[in-house]
Amino acid sequence: MTGGVASPHLLPLGRAWPRWRPARPVRRVVTTVLFTDIVDSTASVARLGDRAWRDLLTAHDRATRSAVRRHRGRLVKTTGDGVLATFGPPVHGIEAARAIRDAVAALGLEIRAGLHTGECDHRDGDVHGIALHIGARVAATARPGEIRVSRTVADILTGSPVPLEDRGEHLLRGVPGRWRLYAIAS
Repeated sequence: MTGGVASPHLLPLGRAWPRWRPARPVRRVVTTVLFTDIVDSTASVARLGDRAWRDLLTAHDRATRSAVRRHRGRLVKTTGDGVLATFGPPVHGIEAARAIRDAVAALGLEIRAGLHTGECDHRDGDVHGIALHIGARVAATARPGEIRVSRTVADILTGSPVPLEDRGEHLLRGVPGRWRLYAIAS
């Protein structure tokens, strides 16, 4: 060190250079993504106050984790007032979304949910790719209490007993083209 400035080429005494490790490989896998969002969460925080909201959100997160685990999914992350979870078959994600919707209704909360299936990059415990953006945009179009799915999910469900209601074509912000969306019928 000269004049109190450390050289970028020298380590402080007693420190070792970090070991070089190759980047973890990226796995590209067809995945069903589920996004949920608590309806009117900002108004709820303002009405309840931070402490009561935090307690309610803790109960929401616990119910969500349980539903995702029960339906063979993986909770990737919470988003403050919602979640991102991944599943194999879309029906597992749909069942988890139904369970979450019903569980949080008992807490006095309402969610909207959206699902899409597509290729995702799985790396370091996180998920990346355009499929996530599509899933988030599908969720954003859902009405309170509604579970919406992309045409891709609807096509995969062909022949299954899951009832769908056509919600028409939509522009999904930032995603090319028009997307036909469906709601899971009650």
